[in-house]
Amino acid sequence: VLLFILAIVLSVLANVGKDNALSAKIKRSLRVSDPNWGVMFGLFVFAIALGALPNLFNLISDGAVSDNALSGFRMSGLMLAIFSGLYLVFRAFCESSSVREPEQAWRLAVVASVTILGALYIGVKHDGQDKISDKFKLGVDLAGGANLVYKISTADEEVSEGETVATGLRDEDMQGLLSALGRRLNPSGALDLILRPYGNNTHVEIVVPAATDEEVRQLKEIITNTGALEFLIQVGVTDSDHASIRTAMEDSFQDEDSYNTSIIQSDGETVGRWVKVGKDLKGQFEYNAASDGSIKRVFYHDGSENQEEVSKPVLLSRDELAPYYDRNNPAHVAIKRAFASVDTNAPTEEFSSAVLAANVTRIEVLMAQPEASLITTGDDLKTVRSQIGDNLRPSVAFTMKAGSASKFGRFTAKNVEKQLSIVLDGNLLSSANIKQRISENGTITGDFTQAEVDSIIGILRAGALPSTLLPTPVSENKMGASLGTVTIQKGQFAIMVSMVVVLLFMILWYLGVPGVVAAFALVLNLILILAVMVMIGASFTLSGMAGLVLTVGMAVDANVLIFERIREELADGARIKAAIRNGFSRATITIIDANLTTLITAILLYAIGTDQIRGFAITLILGIIMSMFTAIYASRGLFAIAAGLKWIKETSWCLQQGRLNRINVEFISKAKFTAVFSAIIIVAGLALTVNRQSEMLAIDLSGGTSAIFQLNESMEAQEVETAIESKIDSVEGLPEAVQYTVTSVDLTDGRSAWRVNTDIVDQSKLQLLLANAFPGKLPVQSISVTKVAGATEAPEDDASSAVERVMPQFVAYQEEAPEDAATEEKPEVVSEEESESPAEPTPATEGPATPVEEATVPEPPLPMPEPSPEFPVEEPVEGTSEDIVELQSVTLQVEQKIDGED
Repeated sequence: VLLFILAIVLSVLANVGKDNALSAKIKRSLRVSDPNWGVMFGLFVFAIALGALPNLFNLISDGAVSDNALSGFRMSGLMLAIFSGLYLVFRAFCESSSVREPEQAWRLAVVASVTILGALYIGVKHDGQDKISDKFKLGVDLAGGANLVYKISTADEEVSEGETVATGLRDEDMQGLLSALGRRLNPSGALDLILRPYGNNTHVEIVVPAATDEEVRQLKEIITNTGALEFLIQVGVTDSDHASIRTAMEDSFQDEDSYNTSIIQSDGETVGRWVKVGKDLKGQFEYNAASDGSIKRVFYHDGSENQEEVSKPVLLSRDELAPYYDRNNPAHVAIKRAFASVDTNAPTEEFSSAVLAANVTRIEVLMAQPEASLITTGDDLKTVRSQIGDNLRPSVAFTMKAGSASKFGRFTAKNVEKQLSIVLDGNLLSSANIKQRISENGTITGDFTQAEVDSIIGILRAGALPSTLLPTPVSENKMGASLGTVTIQKGQFAIMVSMVVVLLFMILWYLGVPGVVAAFALVLNLILILAVMVMIGASFTLSGMAGLVLTVGMAVDANVLIFERIREELADGARIKAAIRNGFSRATITIIDANLTTLITAILLYAIGTDQIRGFAITLILGIIMSMFTAIYASRGLFAIAAGLKWIKETSWCLQQGRLNRINVEFISKAKFTAVFSAIIIVAGLALTVNRQSEMLAIDLSGGTSAIFQLNESMEAQEVETAIESKIDSVEGLPEAVQYTVTSVDLTDGRSAWRVNTDIVDQSKLQLLLANAFPGKLPVQSISVTKVAGATEAPEDDASSAVERVMPQFVAYQEEAPEDAATEEKPEVVSEEESESPAEPTPATEGPATPVEEATVPEPPLPMPEPSPEFPVEEPVEGTSEDIVELQSVTLQVEQKIDGED
C-alpha cells in the first residue's frame, strides 16, 4: 500500500504547477497539443516508480517486499512504462510538421507495445528456465511424454462357472469417464493430452506430452481425487454454541474404544467430525493448523527407527485438557511447542517443517456437523475461476448457483466470526474467518501455487468421476517422440520456407511500402501467435504446425484485399489519404466476413474435437484473430504514417493497376462445363468413400492393436519401421496398407523398448507380424510345464504331458475389441521336442489337464498391466479357474480344476 501511495504521489507531482509542471515543460519543448499528454506522462512516471521503488524498499529493509510481489511490480511497471512511453514518443512524432497524423499515435503505441512485449515474452528466460526453447512445450507426437495406464474399478462383474470376472465399461460410460477426466486434467484444452480406452474398456491410457516428474506427480494426484468439496465450520474453543460438541468430544476421549473415531456423536446424533490436514506426495502438510483457536487431534510416532505411530493421539487447543495433554510427556511438550512456534499466517512449508521435526504423522481438526438444510458442497457451485488473492497469491474464486446462494448465505450468517474451512476429498485445504454473510461469491485462499489452484479448479469443474480409477497406475513408462527430430526439423523448415516465399512475393509484387507493411504484419502475426501460445501453455504439435503454415497464407489474404481496394480508389481519382481511408473501411467488412466463417469452424473443432485436433484449432483461432489485428489495425497506422511522410503517393508505381487487373475472363459462360466437371468429381469421391469405408479412417478413429516389445539388438526407428513394412505381406489376412506408428519407450526399470500402434484388430496377427519382422531378435519366454500330484490322480496316459511354451515376449492390448473376440486365436503351445524356433509357435497338442507347479523364465519379461486384455495368458488346459501372472518376480502359477476339485 505504501509503495502504491508513493508511486501515485510521484506521478501527481509530475503534473503539479500547471505551466511550470515537468510534463508541461516537456510538452512545450516538443510542440505537442495533446490534451491527454499530462495523464500519459503521469502514467509513465507511475510505471517507472512502480518498478523501481521495490528495490529501494529492499535496500532500506531486507525482505520488505516479497519475491512474488517484487516480480509482479516489475512486470506491471515494465508494461505500463512501455505503453505510456511509446505513446508520448509517437504523439510527438505524429504531430510533427512532416507527418500531421496525430490520431495515429494511439494505434502505433498499441502495435509497438504488443510487438515489444510479445518478443520479450518469447525471448527472455523466466521461471527458472535454462534456455529459451524451454518455453515451447512440444506435444506427444514431437517430444514424447509420460504414458500412464489406470485400471477402472467398477461394480459391473460377470459370474461364469464359479468365476468372478470384471468386465469393461460400456462405450457410452467410457466416453463419459474420458470426458470427465479431460475436463479435470485439461480444463483449458490447451494441452496436447491424450486420453483413450485401453484394452476392452477395462483401463484408461493417459499420455502427457514432455511431462516432468513434478507434472506427473500432480497428474496422479488429480486423478486419484474424487472431487468432493465441502464447506465446514471449525469447532472453536470459546464458541458457546459449540460447547455440546466439545463435551461430546471429551467424552469420546475417555473411552479407549471411541477416542480414535472419525465422528463425534451426542445422544445418537452426529454433531461433529474430525477432518485430516492433507499431505502432498512428499509428506508435507498442505495447511497451516497452528491456530490455537481450533481443536486438533495430533498423531505422532515414538521416534524409533521404524517410526511406529502411537495408538493414542494428543489433543491440542488453547487450554490444556488433561489427561488428553500430558505436560510430563516429552513428546506432548515438543508437539505443543512446535505448533506454538509457527505463526498462523506462516507458509505451509514452515509449519510442516516445524511439526514434522516433532515426529507428527497426522493432524486432524474438529469440525461441526452442519444442519441437513445448510449442507453446502461442490454441487452448489456455479462457476470456479482463478484469481490473485489479497495476499498476492493465486486463489480460487467461486460463484454459487441461484438456488444455493440463499442456503450458503444462511450458513455463513449463522457462523460469523468463525473459521470457514474448505475440505476437498476429506482433506482440509484452507480456512478463513467469516467477517460477514456470504451468499453468492466467495474465495478459497491459501498458500497455493498456480499449479495447485489449477488442479483445484479442474477437480471442482469436473466434479466426481463417473467411475473410479485405482490409485496406482498398472503401467507407467516414458514414450519417445512418435514422429521424431526429423519431423520437427521438416515442420520448422516448412514454416520458414512458406514465410520466406510469401514475404518475397508480397515485397516484390507490391514493391515499396505496401510490400514492407505486409511483411511487417506477417512477422508481427507470427510473434503474437507464439507469444500467446507460450503464455497459455499450449502444446506445439504437428497439426499445430500445419495451422501455423495455414495462418501464414491466410494472413496475406487480408493485405491483398486492402491493397487492391486502395488501388481501385486511386483509379477512381481519390487522393492518397482518402484512398487509404476508404480502402481500409470497405475491405474490413469483407475481411471480417471471410475470417468469421473460418473462426466459427475452428471454434467448433476446438469444442467438440479430440485432443489431437485441438492443437490445430488453437493455432487456427489465434492465427485468424491475430491476422485481422495486424492487417486491419496495425497496417492502417503504418500506411497513414507513410502517406504523411510522402513515402507513397497517388503516382507510386506500387499502387497502380497491374496487368492482371486488366484481364477479363467470362466466367459465367463456363458455368455448364464447370457444373458437369464438379458433379463428376463429387460422384467419384462418394463412390470411393463407400468402397473404402472404414479403411479411410486413421488409427485414432478406427482403433486397433498396440504392442510394446524389446529387441535383443539396437535399432533405429526407421529400421524398425522398415522391418515391419517388409513383413506385412507374410501374414495372411492383412490388408496391403497397414497403418502403424513406431515409438520408443523408456521403461520404469531403465530398459528401452519399442511400441507399435496399428490398425490391425486381430491381436494374434500382430504377434505373428512382429515375430516375422524380427526373427531371433525378440526375447523369448520358455515355460516348462511338468505334472505334479493333485487332489485327484491324473490318468496314466498323462505321464508324458510335459510341454514347453515358447513365444515372443511383448505386451499387447486392443483399443477396440473385435466382434469375434470370443473365437480369437490363442497363443500357441508346442511340445518340447517340436520346439525348434522361438519366433514361430506351432499349434498346441491336446491332452488331459495338468496343474503347473512352477515355471521359470530365462530372461525377465517386460513389466506390464493386468494380464486379461493386454496379454491374455491361456494355458493348454480346460476349466482354468484363475490365472495369476507375476512377471516381475519371474514366476507363473496356475490354479486349475481337476475332477471338479480345486
